[in-house]
Amino acid sequence: GTVNIKFDLSDSITEYFVMIDGWHQSVDGKVRFGTVTHSIKAVKPFYIEPKIPIEFTKGDTAKIPLALLKDQSIDCVAHTQTRVWSSLPTNDSLLFEESYEEHAPLTLSSRAKQHLSITFNGNEKEIEFQSECKGNVDKVVKQVKVVPRGFPVYK
Repeated sequence: GTVNIKFDLSDSITEYFVMIDGWHQSVDGKVRFGTVTHSIKAVKPFYIEPKIPIEFTKGDTAKIPLALLKDQSIDCVAHTQTRVWSSLPTNDSLLFEESYEEHAPLTLSSRAKQHLSITFNGNEKEIEFQSECKGNVDKVVKQVKVVPRGFPVYK
């Protein structure tokens, strides 16, 4: 016979192994056993990977590389938006927002790279990267540590 099974997968990009055991007793009383093992690959069709240093120094202008990776055979243009959020307790804690477009076509298993320039003034708390490619959206939020310039620290 045939059995359809539906189940959810986690967001992890990995490979799962599913093993199904079964038995059947026929009309003549004979019992038959069977097993099947199958692998399921969980992949995101499009995702981004920002590479951020452990910390920044106040006043640094960093060129942050952002890799755009695609695991589909559809060409697309990726649209990327970057937001930097402040640690200051204000009503609107968004410090700035920039948008980029990656015009290089992303084909099967391809990757493109963008370099995003951000100047850190010491109030940054986190950076949010969001990119979209043919309806597939990925969003990564990274915490930012900004340290004072030099030694000793004057207040």
